[in-house]
Amino acid sequence: MPDVTTNGFFNVTQALVMPMIRSRWGRIVNLAATAGPVNALPTEAAYAAAKAGVVGLTRALAMELVADGVNRLRSPERSMIVITHYQRLLEFIVPDVVHVLAKGRVVKTGGKELALELEATGYAQYVGEAA
Repeated sequence: MPDVTTNGFFNVTQALVMPMIRSRWGRIVNLAATAGPVNALPTEAAYAAAKAGVVGLTRALAMELVADGVNRLRSPERSMIVITHYQRLLEFIVPDVVHVLAKGRVVKTGGKELALELEATGYAQYVGEAA
């Protein structure tokens, strides 16, 4: 069962992604049960693995497609604001400037290195600065 579910999903997605990108429109709808990997019985290991594979592939694909769209729109004439706590997204969309916001105020500004620092140390040190 995992082979059919994960390979089928991958093959269909692979066939559809490039036409979606070219047309600048499209949606991928995931019908995998997220409860499968969590609530599966020991006899349902194949089912749980297949569902976890489909959910993981969908999340990774969504991130890459969003990043691809943002990166295609980048230009000196256009500004974008990306709000995220997810460092992995910034591996695909490399920021020019990073701002740390706390209580509605910018408390720190830096380059892409600041995002890496935040991933390593967290935001706690900046919360008091906004007061």
